[in-house]
Amino acid sequence: MPHQAKAVKLHPEARAELQESVAFYRKQAGKHWADRFKQAVAQGLSAIASNPERHPPVADMPGVQRIRLNQFPFSLLYVNRANDIWVVTVAHGSRKPDYWKGRVL
Repeated sequence: MPHQAKAVKLHPEARAELQESVAFYRKQAGKHWADRFKQAVAQGLSAIASNPERHPPVADMPGVQRIRLNQFPFSLLYVNRANDIWVVTVAHGSRKPDYWKGRVL
């Protein structure tokens, strides 16, 4: 019997990061790149929903896992909770490491 995918929910600050990054790509590289970024995020969220245990844990944050986006220097970091999957950040790979950790607690 196939398992039902859990709902994926974004922390409000993760949602804001996503919107800011889409706006950045739109301004700097045009609508095409903004759309490609949104598509990469959507694919990442879908991969998380379909198999949340597949992605590696974050070394120093028990319970937090990471999926890296294709073609973009971003990761989605999330917690696989009992009833849903909580995406705590849409994090750029080389900016402000660990700023999001307070969102997990």
